[in-house]
Amino acid sequence: MLLNEDPLSSDYLIKAIEDECLVLPEEKICHSCLISNQEIWHRPEICHVAQLDQALVDKVLGLKPEIFFLGTGAKIIWPDPDLLRPLLDAHIGVEVMDTHAAARTYDVVVAEGRQAAAFFIIDKNCPE
Repeated sequence: MLLNEDPLSSDYLIKAIEDECLVLPEEKICHSCLISNQEIWHRPEICHVAQLDQALVDKVLGLKPEIFFLGTGAKIIWPDPDLLRPLLDAHIGVEVMDTHAAARTYDVVVAEGRQAAAFFIIDKNCPE
C-alpha cells in the first residue's frame, strides 16, 4: 500500500507498507522501531504491546515531539496507561492506532512540518 507519492525533505517518511514491513526512501524495516523527524531507533526485540518499556518512553521524551503515535499491529491493542502517562504529563499527544493508520497519520503530521514520533510494532520476525 503506497502511503505517499511525493517524498518530502525528511528521510524518515514512510513511503509504503509492504509484506508487513515499513518502506522508507532508503530502507525497508521488517521489525519494531521508533521513527521520528530526527532518527530511527530499532527495537526488534519488541513483538507485542506488553513488551513496551520505560526505555521507549524515555527515548520519546528525549525527542520532544508534539505527538506520539503507537502502531500496535493489525489491530489496536491498548498499552498500560501508566507506561504512557509521562508522555501526557510532558504535554505530548498520544495516539494508539493500528500500524497502517499510525503510518499514514505520522506521514501527514510530518508533512505539515510538525515534530512527531511513532513506534511501530512489527511482529513479522518474532518467535511464535
